[in-house]
Amino acid sequence: MTRMISLSVSRRLWPIIGLVALLSVVLFPVPSSSQTVNRDDVLYILPYWVGGLGSTDADLLAEIEKVRQRLGPEGPYVKFGFALYVDIRMENWNVDLSNATAIRAVLATTIARIDGLIDTARRNNVPISLSLLTAIRGGYDPVQTASEGEDIRSMQWYSDNVLASGWWTHSRYARKAMAVQEAYIREIGKIVANRMAKYPDTLVAASGDGEVELADGVANRGAEIYADYSPFAVAEYSSPAICALTP
Repeated sequence: MTRMISLSVSRRLWPIIGLVALLSVVLFPVPSSSQTVNRDDVLYILPYWVGGLGSTDADLLAEIEKVRQRLGPEGPYVKFGFALYVDIRMENWNVDLSNATAIRAVLATTIARIDGLIDTARRNNVPISLSLLTAIRGGYDPVQTASEGEDIRSMQWYSDNVLASGWWTHSRYARKAMAVQEAYIREIGKIVANRMAKYPDTLVAASGDGEVELADGVANRGAEIYADYSPFAVAEYSSPAICALTP
């Protein structure tokens, strides 16, 4: 009697069990080795590796192994790699801004750095992101040096009218400086977009400019004042009644 009741109850549950099994297959599929992974669904964990520029294959493999040991194994939807800094070195202040070939020629050093990092990452199957940097803080490259030499209004100034050497102003009134920067950055952007399309499993992200700041220094009397008092910045952000400078 007990056996028959058990059998009867089990038969009533069969449809429910079958439905649960079907839903589990539909909603929670088990990944197979042949399953195609959509790149847009992958989570990339890319800590900054400050010393990554110029690293060897052995260096890269050693560092990525440390990441894997600390964070655990990777899977189809979780990949470990690195974010790497790349300096954009602008070489010619007077380059023809309408000539993309000429601009790329003077960006050869930067492009070679980008391609070198991608090649190393590809050989070792490690995804990377590039963080692009122009000459940061008070640093110079040839274009920034020439810009300051031609017109000091294109640089930032401290509050006591002392030049903040090496710090480009962010004012749009520094028109030549802005036009030159834009031309260089647009070409670098095209290079990065090309490489991302060409190597989508290697170069998975890019960002920049990584360091865009206002000058700090002794001239601000240690008061932690971060501001630009250059004539162009004052003209752009002041009322015409206060400052009648016409760039």
